[in-house]
Amino acid sequence: MSDIASFAVVEDPAGWKVLRNGALHSAHASKDEAIAIAIADASLTRGAHGEAEVRLQDASGGSRCIWSYRRVEPSTIDG
Repeated sequence: MSDIASFAVVEDPAGWKVLRNGALHSAHASKDEAIAIAIADASLTRGAHGEAEVRLQDASGGSRCIWSYRRVEPSTIDG
């Protein structure tokens, strides 16, 4: 199981859906509202999962990342 919390914003005939790891998370009337909710929830969720991303999915099924959080391990400096 991946440690990435994956959110997708998808256009729906009734408006916009936010999917979390492929399952319906919420539904919204506007694209902007759906994106804002997805980013806010991904930001809160990243603590539990370590990493998170939000993708905007088009009608053809293609998607692009619009927000992400990745952990970066601090490097050790000798001396």
